[in-house]
Amino acid sequence: MVENLHRLPQTRANWFFFQKTKNYKVILGGFKGGLRTGAKLGAWTAGFCTLKEAFTLVPAIERRNCFPLNWSESKIIDLKTDSQIDYDPQSLRNDYYLEL
Repeated sequence: MVENLHRLPQTRANWFFFQKTKNYKVILGGFKGGLRTGAKLGAWTAGFCTLKEAFTLVPAIERRNCFPLNWSESKIIDLKTDSQIDYDPQSLRNDYYLEL
């Protein structure tokens, strides 16, 4: 069809097939463009939702107090017992590792 674009159809039947083919190509191009636009929109939406959920989880992780800021208040070292270090493996596991 590309090599004959400079020649227009001469008969009524050829005009019909010319328009029909052109319409099919326009419809196919519309579907391709729609799929491309839908994929872009879906990717942006997925990225936005992922970031929103990630930022929603950050305060929950901070509230767990997994990393104590003050060593004197932590469960590992108790400074009230005559400078003895109390070591509790259970509190070490709970305080310093995130549970997923």
